[in-house]
Amino acid sequence: HSFVEPGPAYTILGEGQRVWGGRSFDGQHEKNRRCMPSFFFLPQIELIRFDQQWSLAVNLTEDKARTLAGLRKLICDVAALPPISSHIRSIVHTPIKSEWDALVHKVLTGIENDEFKKVVLARRSTVQLDNTLSAAQLLKASYLNNHHSFHFLLSLDSKHSFMGSTPERLYSRVGHELHTEALAGTIGRGDNATHDMELANWLSQDSKNLNENQYVVDDIVERLSPHSEMVEVETEPRLVRLRKVQHLKRNIHASLKTGTNGVQLLSALQPTAAVAGLPRKESMQFILDNEP
Repeated sequence: HSFVEPGPAYTILGEGQRVWGGRSFDGQHEKNRRCMPSFFFLPQIELIRFDQQWSLAVNLTEDKARTLAGLRKLICDVAALPPISSHIRSIVHTPIKSEWDALVHKVLTGIENDEFKKVVLARRSTVQLDNTLSAAQLLKASYLNNHHSFHFLLSLDSKHSFMGSTPERLYSRVGHELHTEALAGTIGRGDNATHDMELANWLSQDSKNLNENQYVVDDIVERLSPHSEMVEVETEPRLVRLRKVQHLKRNIHASLKTGTNGVQLLSALQPTAAVAGLPRKESMQFILDNEP
């Protein structure tokens, strides 16, 4: 089964079943026709690994022969992914630096005029390689280089894939207990251990970055509260060190009200202020109007 939105999936899901997929940042796809606004699916077969424990889940339908045929496809020898041999021919960033500088200035002016508190900008990078590269190869390379991250890959055909490696998870949930985090406030990594620690100490005490983290905390708490019996926030931010940057992070725990489902949580939390801005409506409209 596949779904345009996750809501209808709840009407067919049984105990232990789950749908996979995702939806775009803002539900728009005009700027990239290859991306669907939203796509979720109940797979025939799930191969699941937790640490060193593996399990196989099969979602049966009335067409048992189709399910068995899918299982038989798993009986094969799989070669290890070869290392990446492609080389970059060219990289084109959109917008270019002068246009990016102007866009940042526009955001700062908007903040000064109280149009919004925060806007998280992004740019598009088009990379041309000298030979083909599989999405799985790229994901493996990212996994090996980008630690403390969540890695994902969704391929609908052999030529188009959506993948990423992000330090932030929207939320995890077991029963009524939900865990999420405010990941905001950033600085680069140092050239050596001493310099790295100096930057980390500065980040931990910088009022601008601490305020930015607090903005995200307040927004998440406000959005979770209608669906929760209780929301707890970690008192002091901790450091998350990635390959090129360091972030401030505070863990957030909520005990959900009975009957709260994933559709409500997704609508409440996505996108967080850490990846969009504040207020959500104004910052997302600015992004829609100005990003490539």
